Amino acid sequence: MKFELQNINKTFGETQILKNISLQVDRRDIVALIGKSGSGKSTLLKCINLLEIPDSGCIILDDTKIDFSNLQNIKSANPTEIRKKIGMVFQQFHLWPHLTILQNLIKAPIHVLKITKEDAIIEAKILLAKFGLLDKINGYPAELSGGGQQRIAIARTLMMHPEIILFDEPTSALDPIMTQEVSKIIKNLASDGMTVIVSTHEIHFARDVANRAIFIEHGEVVENGYAHDILFHPKTQKLQNFLTNV
Repeated sequence: MKFELQNINKTFGETQILKNISLQVDRRDIVALIGKSGSGKSTLLKCINLLEIPDSGCIILDDTKIDFSNLQNIKSANPTEIRKKIGMVFQQFHLWPHLTILQNLIKAPIHVLKITKEDAIIEAKILLAKFGLLDKINGYPAELSGGGQQRIAIARTLMMHPEIILFDEPTSALDPIMTQEVSKIIKNLASDGMTVIVSTHEIHFARDVANRAIFIEHGEVVENGYAHDILFHPKTQKLQNFLTNV
């Protein structure tokens, strides 16, 4: 798998949120995006998944390259194909409250991937068993705890067979025990061959789970490298200040 961002810029109104963001990610990487609230982490995730379209720069995934400075290129590249390969677990999960757990899992694979309902049900049951939620298959999201809803959101994303999975602040509303559970899930995903990019302001979590880290401030990459080096031995005063105050 090849994934790269080249000089990604994004502006809302007169405010530039992302400024020439570049990074390369390898298969099985767990990349932690760290920074203060409002630094651009969530916007970067949305740009990676093309939920937000960058103003300029390039995204390369395998043999697909989109140059955002060329509108015609964006249309011809078919962003849907990139979205199929990049899944996202949102901070608020965004499960469909009127659908059962099973229906939440099988809806997108049937309509987007065009797999049969029977095959989707079999795969959903395997994932629910893996996450310890098979007995909840006919229940509804509101009947689950926050941790349970998060596992369903992860399972729903995995049903789409992504190459990369994005997490937006996955531990923000969880207690320490559930935070450890999320760390375990993310590590297992990487062990299974998945690439993970996670935005977080919780440094203990980032230190536990990530092998790569990127510190973003005011939409710019300040430090980028191995997580141990960045999170334990920061080179810049900006990152030293951030780590001291979180």
